[in-house]
Amino acid sequence: MMKMNNIGEELIGVWKVVSLVDSLSNGGASHPLGEKPSGGILYTADGFLSLQLAKDPRPTFADGYQHATREEMKDALEAYVAMYGRYSLDDQEGVVTHHILGCNWPDLIGTDQVRPFELSGDSLTLKPAPFELDGVVHTRRLLLERVRPPQ
Repeated sequence: MMKMNNIGEELIGVWKVVSLVDSLSNGGASHPLGEKPSGGILYTADGFLSLQLAKDPRPTFADGYQHATREEMKDALEAYVAMYGRYSLDDQEGVVTHHILGCNWPDLIGTDQVRPFELSGDSLTLKPAPFELDGVVHTRRLLLERVRPPQ
């Protein structure tokens, strides 16, 4: 069992996606999974995580999954991220590291994805390192809110 402090205990649970926004170095913004992405992250008390993110709107298959074209399959893959693994927490630095055991993007399997975070009540923001794409620096922010069980 993973030893937890207050921040670790606050991180445990189910987190629903509110937004995924890239601030761009050219002054713009982008929404890589659309204006209203869906999905979330589950952090367990024993150090496991599961993450699923889906684009809004989700691409569909004209003739069902069994008859999907290569283009439809490509669009579906680009519109969905799913991964699982373990996580570790450095609350002094405000960083959670996702140790990826499985992912629908094969190049992430076996990697450590470092995510500085801000945790305030029922809001969690993950802040991956900025990255450059086509000469523009993207600063990504994934905003999540805690899912509470029904009372």
